Parts: sequence; C-alpha cells; structure tokens
Amino acid sequence: MTEESLRRVLDFTTSVTFDIKAYHDDVHRALTGAPVEPVLRNAKYIAENAPERLWEFRVLLIPKITEGEVKPIAEFLSAIDSEIPLNFLAFRPNFVFEDYQGVTREALDRAVEVAREAGLKNVNWSGRADLPGEIFEATASEYDESGAKRAGGIAKRAGCVTLPRDCGSCQAIHQCPSKGYKPGRRT
Repeated sequence: MTEESLRRVLDFTTSVTFDIKAYHDDVHRALTGAPVEPVLRNAKYIAENAPERLWEFRVLLIPKITEGEVKPIAEFLSAIDSEIPLNFLAFRPNFVFEDYQGVTREALDRAVEVAREAGLKNVNWSGRADLPGEIFEATASEYDESGAKRAGGIAKRAGCVTLPRDCGSCQAIHQCPSKGYKPGRRT
C-alpha cells in the first residue's frame, strides 16, 4: 500500500489490524514475494498518526522461519511506542505449508517474553498451538537469513520460479505455480 492510499484508508476506517510478516527483507520476500520496507513504513505511520484506530499489530509465528523476526519486530515497535499492542498468531499448517509443523505453545510464550524484554507492554498470543507436522529442511541458497532460506525452499518446492522471490517483476505472475498450488488437505 502506498503512503497516499494508506492515508485514504485511515480517513474512513475506525479500526486497523495490521500484519507484519517479517522484519528482515529476505525473510519477508521469501514468505510474500514483496519487499518489507513499505510494510514497516506503513506500520510506523499507523502507530504514530492513528494510534486510536490501531487494534493491534499481528505476527504469524512460523517455526524456524519467523521466530528470528520476533526481537527485531518488537524492538521496531517499542521504539515507536511501548504501549503498541502486539499479538503473535499461532501458525497452523496451510496451503504450501500444509504439512509443516504448527508452532508450539512454548515458542509462543517465548515470543511474548522476548517482545516484553524489548520494551512492549501489551503483548499476547492467540490461536491453536502444537499442531502436528514436520519442519522441512528445504532451503534456498539465494537468501541470507535462515528463516528466509527455509521459506524460500518451500516456495521453490511449490513451484516458485523467481528466487529470491520478487512477484512484482516475475514473468509468471499470472500463471504462478506456487500461487496456483492445490493443497491436499484442509486444516
């Protein structure tokens, strides 16, 4: 979302729930195919200019992928305002991650603790923890962060043809094999 479109949305909305997938660009790109800078810019803008409309920031906690993002996200938000609400969402196996292990209750509790140590006061987690699955060892060497290597490997396994991921400039964006992935199970 551009800064201008964000301002337009904030003009008519009464409540905002804002997801931050990752803090590091390579982890964010591996998960979403898009850069993280606009997300962090918009998060900061909302926290500073529309705190009364902010319901919460949310971070999906994915084992071995976004666990390393907890501290930098919490530090980023805490530097803006220690009262910012942050909710960690329990990852559940889904879509190209359909066989991937859900996050544990212990990991969610640890994320809350790390965020509080970073200075945030209003932190919790929600969702169903401890869902079965496996931690894929698939990796993509095109990334630096270990979480990005794993997420990029999963995207590659699902058919992504552009690594590091960059959906905005991918020739196959309208016929993307990974976006057209058909999961074999429902969770």
